[in-house]
Amino acid sequence: MVDEDLSLNNVLSSIANAGILIKNQSNFATYYDDYGWYGFDSFDITSMYMLKSANSTLLSFTGTVVNVTTMPIYLQEGWSWISYLPQTSSDLNDALISIGDFGTLIKNQYGFATYYSDFGWYGLDVMEPGFGYMLEVNGSTVLIYDR
Repeated sequence: MVDEDLSLNNVLSSIANAGILIKNQSNFATYYDDYGWYGFDSFDITSMYMLKSANSTLLSFTGTVVNVTTMPIYLQEGWSWISYLPQTSSDLNDALISIGDFGTLIKNQYGFATYYSDFGWYGLDVMEPGFGYMLEVNGSTVLIYDR
């Protein structure tokens, strides 16, 4: 989802002061009572984030569905923390078809898959909306989800 205001204080407002720390691959922010989030300012919808909270909570945010065919995710050699932008689940091989043989490994908090050039992805079967993934590639490439 995308919105005009992707600031941390706006997007994370539904969890109130349950938030402690949020990070992506290169930045982090900490929540302070009576101030809000301090650190990086806003979300990049192509990035995966990890959130530490003080207790179980439900994050709720309303925005506009992203046109995934016009939202490239630029990948550098090595690991990238990426978001899965489509609104429906997809077979891993279909979801990552645009990176071809650049793929090496992909993982989320529940599983992983390895890429074999003569076979495709083996392990984790599906990419799902609302999940972030750590993706390793063996060269610079661009990921474009086709649906």
